[in-house]
Formats: sequence, structure tokens, C-alpha cells
Amino acid sequence: MLRTHFARDLKPGKVKVAGWVHEKRALGGILFIVLRDSTGLMQIIAKKDKTDVHILKILGGLSRESVISVEGKAVESKN
Repeated sequence: MLRTHFARDLKPGKVKVAGWVHEKRALGGILFIVLRDSTGLMQIIAKKDKTDVHILKILGGLSRESVISVEGKAVESKN
């Protein structure tokens, strides 16, 4: 299965999302990826101490508009 949720339907819990890399930035030991699908934007966070080194290398090599599928835990934003 490519995805379990679209951006507009995200709720806390285990999810699998897919879309285009809209933006990417690294800040210290954290990599932020803004992922875009047909319904909106979501942020993917990969922390060095919690993400496999191989996965971090792949994510770090992505360019804008790369198409990816990511599985992880969705949490509510603290805006």
C-alpha cells in the first residue's frame, strides 16, 4: 500500500504518507522535509539519534520534487 492517509486526513498514530518533497532543511541533528500531496502539506522530521543512518543518508540526498513514501508516527503540531 502506497499510503494510509492524505495530508488533510492525518490524525495522531501510525501512518504511511506519500508525496513530493516540497522543501528540505537540516538543523543540527534534525532533518525536516515538507512533503506535499494532492490535499496539502505535512512535515516529516528525522532525528539523528532516532533514525537509521542509511535512511538519513537517503533523505539527505533527496532533491525538491522527489517522490517518496514515508512510514512513521504522526503527531499533532504544537502551534
